Amino acid sequence: MNLFTRQPKTQVSPWGNAEVQGKIATVSLGRFRGVCIDLWWTLGEEPTHEQVEEVRAHLLSRWDAALEFLGVAEFPRSLRVIVPESIHFPAGKDEWEMTFVYTKWEDGYWTVVFRGAQPISHHEGD
Repeated sequence: MNLFTRQPKTQVSPWGNAEVQGKIATVSLGRFRGVCIDLWWTLGEEPTHEQVEEVRAHLLSRWDAALEFLGVAEFPRSLRVIVPESIHFPAGKDEWEMTFVYTKWEDGYWTVVFRGAQPISHHEGD
C-alpha cells in the first residue's frame, strides 16, 4: 500500500461521479464550444435535476447573454478570451451562477448571477 496515492473521494450524482474536496462536490457538466464546464455544489445542497437540465439545454444562449452582460465587447483586446469554468446553484435561491475565467490571470474571473435566463448581477473574485 502506497501512502501517497490517495484516491479522491467521490459522490454519485445524476450527472456522474462527483469529486469531493472538503465540503464541495464537482462534476463535469460537459464540453460546450470546446470548453469543459463543471457543475459544483456544497455537500447536502445538490441542485435538482430539473434546474441543471433547464440551464444545460440553453447553455450557449446563457453564455452569450452573460458575456454581453459583462460587456466583453468593451474589454481590452487582451481580455476578450474569457470562458465559463463552472455553474453553481446556491441553495435555497431561485438564482444560479456562471463563473468565467481569463486563463492568463490567476485571479481573473467573473461570476454572473442569473435569475432563470436573465443575468441580474455580477462580481469579480470571491
